[in-house]
Amino acid sequence: MSEYGNSGDPASPPSAPGMRARSLTLRPSFLLALRGIWLFTWRPQLTWQRFPLGVLLLLVLPVLVYLTTPSAQRWGRRHGSLGNPADQVGAFASRLAHSKLPLRPEQ
Repeated sequence: MSEYGNSGDPASPPSAPGMRARSLTLRPSFLLALRGIWLFTWRPQLTWQRFPLGVLLLLVLPVLVYLTTPSAQRWGRRHGSLGNPADQVGAFASRLAHSKLPLRPEQ
């Protein structure tokens, strides 16, 4: 009998007397890989103690967007000095005409 158990093979681990060897069959698949990722990364994060904090963090961004985005009426009052678009196009057309680059009717 050798130091490596009954078989004498250095690759086999020593076995206790009366203990049957159990074979481990690995069947890798994509779903089992996803399950492993879930068990090691996300499962510890999703506990009942952390659930209220998680919900609160998910609601923070929409609340901040709502509070910091001005309404359409407030934005219109703040940016009301954009001027008349027809006057702006006319002024641009006259500058182009002075530069000898007049606008064509289809433009």
